[in-house]
Amino acid sequence: DHAGPPVYLTRRLKPAQRAAYAGELAEIAEGFRKLSSDVPEKKRIAKILQCIANVRADLRSMPA
Repeated sequence: DHAGPPVYLTRRLKPAQRAAYAGELAEIAEGFRKLSSDVPEKKRIAKILQCIANVRADLRSMPA
């Protein structure tokens, strides 16, 4: 009934790799926000941004 813990982040990435990934996701999200006004499929952009936000939230919930 709900997603489990983000083991793909904890088992495959070391803390430094997670920090780098978080930074990359922030840049990607910003790029999508800039593109959103030019993309006709607003719902798709919103879903992509929500997925990125969810991963970023998972990363913030982990110890450094």
